[in-house]
Amino acid sequence: MFSILGIVNYGIAAYAFFIGLQYLNPAYATVIYFTNPIFVSILQTKTTKRKLNIVNASAVAISFVGVVIANLGEKELVQNQSILFGTSIILFSSFVNALFIVSVSENIKKEKSNPFENAFYTFTGAFIYYFAFVMRNNEIYSLNNEFLLTGFILAVLATFIPLTLNFIALKRLQSHTLSLLMPLELVFASILSAIFFHEPFNVLKIMGFIMVGLAPIIDISNVESQTIT
Repeated sequence: MFSILGIVNYGIAAYAFFIGLQYLNPAYATVIYFTNPIFVSILQTKTTKRKLNIVNASAVAISFVGVVIANLGEKELVQNQSILFGTSIILFSSFVNALFIVSVSENIKKEKSNPFENAFYTFTGAFIYYFAFVMRNNEIYSLNNEFLLTGFILAVLATFIPLTLNFIALKRLQSHTLSLLMPLELVFASILSAIFFHEPFNVLKIMGFIMVGLAPIIDISNVESQTIT
């Protein structure tokens, strides 16, 4: 099951996202991609008995508006003529990623489910998918050996470890709560860019980051209050 989910997210969704980036400004593509909390919330109501309330919906709205405002802090949000096609591709990627998150959430809460084992199977499926893709297009000989080690390290640090941590978190969190935490990567990326590359902050970015950080706090507080009652 998790091997199939690996193909869905890291094969189909990720590939679609990179195609979309060929037609869109990265800042605008990020805004479109982080509509996934909306998709996750809708899909979750279809797969569980849990219903969204005004607080949950507000948290999702705050998160998305925060992403928009933060990216408005960039020099240009939109700069490409192929905006309709690129937007459609990124929206498709976002929806497929939402399917992945909700499906994982449903399966990983089972008692015998092991997050580390599930992460291994997820990436095994993704590896098989891309290996077959490369072989089919006769691109195996174009791979550069010099970048294999770097690529492996990046895959472990930037993908395998975060995914495993997400799987561990989903043992206790709802899928839409996790989707609200995901945009925090924008905050951390900007902080690291400011530290290492001296990229400036501005008022719009700070406002957006505050809203992005506030959204999961509101959602988690609402879940805890419902649990107590």
